[in-house]
This record gives sequence, structure tokens and C-alpha cells, in this order.
Amino acid sequence: MEGLARSAAWLCAELDSSADPRLLILDCRPRNSYEACRVQRAISVAIPTLLLRRLHRGQLSVPALICSTKDRECFTQRCTSHTILLYDDGGQSWVGEEEDLSRLPSSPEEHVLPILLKTLKQDGCNAYYLKGKWHIF
Repeated sequence: MEGLARSAAWLCAELDSSADPRLLILDCRPRNSYEACRVQRAISVAIPTLLLRRLHRGQLSVPALICSTKDRECFTQRCTSHTILLYDDGGQSWVGEEEDLSRLPSSPEEHVLPILLKTLKQDGCNAYYLKGKWHIF
């Protein structure tokens, strides 16, 4: 299985590759953190616990979690054709060496990013997470 992690160097290369890289970046941190500072072109997907539980149970789609109409439309149009990269403040200590989806936490109370990553993968998206904490980028 191809690894689920992508490095900061990989992200830099993707962003520098063209004016419009085939990349969707999802910021899984709280909205106030997103507003203060974020990766260029990132879309905020700050998710309250209730909505995260609904997503985990399959009662909600990923686009429904995106607040901005413009960003939601962008995501919907590109989610199957573009690579999706997720990041948060956690550093992803929950991923084992194999970076296997089965090793991701399944409880919505544990982390937003792994639940979202699992859902995107199950939906057939080409999704990964940023290795290490986002600010290393």
C-alpha cells in the first residue's frame, strides 16, 4: 500500500509546480487557528464533534463540512481529480509504521484528521496527510 503521509518538501514541490496545482489542501484545525495562519490555498474543515460523529457514521458528506460556499464548490468539483492533503496540529502520532487505514483511530472524539482521511479514502479520493505538524511547512 502506498503510504498515507506526504512531507513538507513534497507539498512545497507541488505548490511550486504550477500556478494551479492539482492539489486540494484541507486544514483540519480549529477555525480561529485557520484564520490566524494557514498553508497557502488551504480550505478550512473545522468540524464540531457532533458533525464528526455524523461523518463517521456515514450520515454526512465531506463537502457538507466546508463552511464557505466557494470552497465547497471547489472541493466538490475537484475532489476526485485532484490529490487531497490534510493537515492539523497533531503531528499524527496515531499512524503506525505501515501507515495502514486500519491503524487510524476510529473514535470521532480522538482526532478529526484520521476520520476525514478514512472517509475520503473510502469515497475513492486520492487523500494523504501532511507528515509532522503543519507549521514545519
